[in-house]
Amino acid sequence: MKNKIFLIFIGLILSFNIFANMTSKEKLELAVKYSKEKKFSEAEKLYLDLIKEKNLVAMRYLAYMYSQWGKVLEEEKYYKMAADRGSKEAAVEYDFMGILEEHNQ
Repeated sequence: MKNKIFLIFIGLILSFNIFANMTSKEKLELAVKYSKEKKFSEAEKLYLDLIKEKNLVAMRYLAYMYSQWGKVLEEEKYYKMAADRGSKEAAVEYDFMGILEEHNQ
C-alpha cells in the first residue's frame, strides 16, 4: 500500500514538473488534444493554467469544452470572460447563448 501511495505521489510530482516546463503553446496544444480525446479533467487543468496568464484562446476553448461537457454555466462564464477582454469570437458565442436563453432553447 505504501508503494502505491509513493508511486502516485511521484507521478503527480513528475506531471507537475512536465507541465511547469511547457510553453503556453505546448500547453494549449496538449489541452486541445485532451479535449478531443474527451479527457476533460486533464484539459481543464491546462486551460485554467493558461487562463491565469490571461490567454484569450484558452478562455474560448475552455468555454467550448464546457459546452461539450454539458457545463452550461461554466461555458457562459468563460465566453463572457473572453468577450470582456476583447475576443470578438467569444462575444459572438456569448451573445448567441443569450439569444438561445431568451427563446428557452
